Amino acid sequence: MEPPLQNLATRWEPLGYCIYCGSVDALTDEHIVPFRLGGPGVLPASSCRTCATETGRFEQDVLRGPFWALRAHLGLKSRRPNDAPTEQTLVVVRGGQEEAVSLSLNEHPLCLNFLQFAMPGRLSGRSVKGITILGHFLYNFGRPMADVMKDAGADDLKFSQAWKPISFARMIAKIGWSMACAERHHLKLKPNDTVARIIVDEPDQIGDWVGSFTGDLEAVSGTLHEIRIREDRDRNFMLAEVQLFSYTNTPRYGVILGSLR
Repeated sequence: MEPPLQNLATRWEPLGYCIYCGSVDALTDEHIVPFRLGGPGVLPASSCRTCATETGRFEQDVLRGPFWALRAHLGLKSRRPNDAPTEQTLVVVRGGQEEAVSLSLNEHPLCLNFLQFAMPGRLSGRSVKGITILGHFLYNFGRPMADVMKDAGADDLKFSQAWKPISFARMIAKIGWSMACAERHHLKLKPNDTVARIIVDEPDQIGDWVGSFTGDLEAVSGTLHEIRIREDRDRNFMLAEVQLFSYTNTPRYGVILGSLR
């Protein structure tokens, strides 16, 4: 499956301070969507080295974790392309017997279990430590599962994925916050009540700020990833909606960016 063109290829005007901690020293460029997820959009001089190290660490948990094989299959950018996987393991079930087999990425179904989170705690009124997982959505990005099962003479297929839910939620929050800052929406927020400090310093509170949005799952034609910023005047919040691999009907995640002034 060929991914559509990324729709976020913009280089915004630099802010001149770190969007997470406010430092003006040793600033680096911030990719709105991670570079290794095909994100060309850049907010220059907007992340200090300390915060960039922290955001890079939790992004790594996702990009070299459950997303790694899919990134390689789609040909998304990599800083170390020689390290990219060329095959992936799955378990084939035949007559109640299980066998682990390795398939090339072109032959593998490349299924991803997108996590389904609870609603952000600040919307539901239920504060949580960490983040609550309600279930998952299974997506088949590679060869159709039915074809793989037929060729293998399998009754079923099993997959194993090492998710770090808090790292994934922090990455979603980072994408939404970066986009809001790039478009200067953050200037409408109370500076002492934003998701910025949660992203880099207080991950145990991420479930109060990030969650899954309910509603029908819809594909967004012509995009690789979709980010939308909107204001909820009834609850006095600004929200981001983040949909990764949005050319399929993947779930939308919600980020409370902060309280409106």
